[in-house]
Amino acid sequence: MLVNRVWADGYSSDIAYAIDREEIFESFKKVWGIPLSHGSKVLAVTVPRATMDGTNLELVERRNAVNKDILGYSNDGFHVFDLYDALPCDAAHAKYWDDAIHFTPEGYNFIGDKIGIALMGLIIAEGSGRR
Repeated sequence: MLVNRVWADGYSSDIAYAIDREEIFESFKKVWGIPLSHGSKVLAVTVPRATMDGTNLELVERRNAVNKDILGYSNDGFHVFDLYDALPCDAAHAKYWDDAIHFTPEGYNFIGDKIGIALMGLIIAEGSGRR
Protein backbone atom coordinates (compact mmCIF):
# COMPACT_ATOMS: atom_id res chain seq x y z
CA MET A 1 0.00 0.00 0.00
CA LEU A 2 1.41 3.37 -1.02
CA VAL A 3 0.95 6.17 1.50
CA ASN A 4 0.46 9.48 -0.29
CA ARG A 5 -0.09 11.76 2.69
CA VAL A 6 1.12 11.79 6.27
CA TRP A 7 -0.25 13.91 9.09
CA ALA A 8 2.36 14.73 11.75
CA ASP A 9 1.57 16.29 15.10
CA GLY A 10 2.38 15.98 18.77
CA TYR A 11 5.23 17.71 20.58
CA SER A 12 3.41 19.12 23.62
CA SER A 13 5.08 16.68 26.00
CA ASP A 14 8.54 17.45 24.61
CA ILE A 15 7.94 21.13 25.23
CA ALA A 16 6.50 20.50 28.71
CA TYR A 17 9.58 18.41 29.61
CA ALA A 18 11.84 21.27 28.43
CA ILE A 19 13.49 19.29 25.63
CA ASP A 20 15.78 21.65 23.72
CA ARG A 21 13.98 23.40 20.84
CA GLU A 22 16.69 22.53 18.31
CA GLU A 23 16.55 18.88 19.36
CA ILE A 24 12.78 18.83 18.95
CA PHE A 25 12.95 20.45 15.52
CA GLU A 26 15.79 18.21 14.28
CA SER A 27 13.69 15.20 15.32
CA PHE A 28 10.71 16.61 13.43
CA LYS A 29 12.78 16.99 10.28
CA LYS A 30 13.95 13.38 10.55
CA VAL A 31 10.38 12.15 11.00
CA TRP A 32 9.08 14.32 8.14
CA GLY A 33 12.01 13.28 5.96
CA ILE A 34 10.99 9.62 5.94
CA PRO A 35 7.70 10.02 4.03
CA LEU A 36 9.05 12.97 2.02
CA SER A 37 11.97 10.84 0.79
CA HIS A 38 9.46 8.34 -0.59
CA GLY A 39 7.39 10.92 -2.45
CA SER A 40 4.62 11.23 0.13
CA LYS A 41 3.29 14.57 1.26
CA VAL A 42 3.43 15.71 4.89
CA LEU A 43 0.95 17.90 6.72
CA ALA A 44 2.68 19.03 9.90
CA VAL A 45 0.62 20.59 12.66
CA THR A 46 1.76 23.38 14.97
CA VAL A 47 1.56 22.98 18.74
CA PRO A 48 -1.75 24.34 20.05
CA ARG A 49 -2.33 26.65 22.95
CA ALA A 50 -2.84 25.19 26.42
CA THR A 51 -5.03 26.32 29.29
CA MET A 52 -1.88 26.90 31.37
CA ASP A 53 -0.55 29.53 28.96
CA GLY A 54 -1.47 32.39 31.26
CA THR A 55 0.55 30.96 34.14
CA ASN A 56 3.59 29.46 32.42
CA LEU A 57 5.41 32.01 30.28
CA GLU A 58 8.45 29.75 29.83
CA LEU A 59 6.28 27.01 28.30
CA VAL A 60 4.60 29.56 26.02
CA GLU A 61 7.97 30.86 24.80
CA ARG A 62 9.22 27.32 24.07
CA ARG A 63 6.01 26.43 22.23
CA ASN A 64 6.09 29.63 20.20
CA ALA A 65 9.73 29.00 19.21
CA VAL A 66 8.91 25.45 18.06
CA ASN A 67 5.90 26.72 16.10
CA LYS A 68 8.07 29.35 14.44
CA ASP A 69 10.44 26.58 13.33
CA ILE A 70 7.57 24.46 12.00
CA LEU A 71 6.00 27.38 10.12
CA GLY A 72 9.36 28.41 8.67
CA TYR A 73 10.33 24.97 7.38
CA SER A 74 10.11 24.39 3.64
CA ASN A 75 10.48 21.25 1.58
CA ASP A 76 8.82 19.84 -1.53
CA GLY A 77 5.64 18.06 -0.45
CA PHE A 78 5.69 19.63 3.02
CA HIS A 79 2.69 21.60 4.29
CA VAL A 80 1.73 23.06 7.66
CA PHE A 81 -1.62 23.43 9.36
CA ASP A 82 -1.47 26.11 12.05
CA LEU A 83 -3.47 24.49 14.85
CA TYR A 84 -2.21 27.14 17.26
CA ASP A 85 -4.05 29.77 15.23
CA ALA A 86 -7.11 27.59 14.56
CA LEU A 87 -7.85 26.73 18.21
CA PRO A 88 -8.18 29.73 20.51
CA CYS A 89 -7.88 29.15 24.23
CA ASP A 90 -10.70 31.28 25.56
CA ALA A 91 -13.91 30.79 27.52
CA ALA A 92 -15.83 29.83 24.38
CA HIS A 93 -13.37 27.02 23.67
CA ALA A 94 -12.67 25.83 27.26
CA LYS A 95 -14.84 22.76 26.67
CA TYR A 96 -12.11 21.38 24.39
CA TRP A 97 -9.52 20.92 27.18
CA ASP A 98 -9.59 18.01 29.62
CA ASP A 99 -6.71 19.38 31.67
CA ALA A 100 -3.98 21.96 31.14
CA ILE A 101 -2.64 20.28 27.98
CA HIS A 102 -4.84 17.37 26.87
CA PHE A 103 -8.11 17.60 25.00
CA THR A 104 -11.59 16.24 25.61
CA PRO A 105 -13.17 13.96 22.99
CA GLU A 106 -15.00 17.06 21.74
CA GLY A 107 -11.66 18.87 21.51
CA TYR A 108 -10.12 16.07 19.46
CA ASN A 109 -13.17 16.10 17.17
CA PHE A 110 -12.73 19.87 16.70
CA ILE A 111 -9.06 19.37 15.86
CA GLY A 112 -9.83 16.48 13.50
CA ASP A 113 -12.42 18.56 11.67
CA LYS A 114 -10.00 21.48 11.25
CA ILE A 115 -7.14 19.27 10.05
CA GLY A 116 -9.48 17.34 7.77
CA ILE A 117 -10.62 20.54 6.09
CA ALA A 118 -7.00 21.65 5.65
CA LEU A 119 -6.09 18.26 4.17
CA MET A 120 -9.05 18.36 1.80
CA GLY A 121 -7.94 21.80 0.63
CA LEU A 122 -4.48 20.46 -0.16
CA ILE A 123 -5.89 17.46 -2.03
CA ILE A 124 -8.22 19.66 -4.08
CA ALA A 125 -5.43 22.14 -4.83
CA GLU A 126 -3.17 19.28 -5.91
CA GLY A 127 -5.88 17.88 -8.17
CA SER A 128 -6.37 21.24 -9.84
CA GLY A 129 -2.65 21.71 -10.41
CA ARG A 130 -2.21 24.35 -7.68
CA ARG A 131 0.22 23.86 -4.78
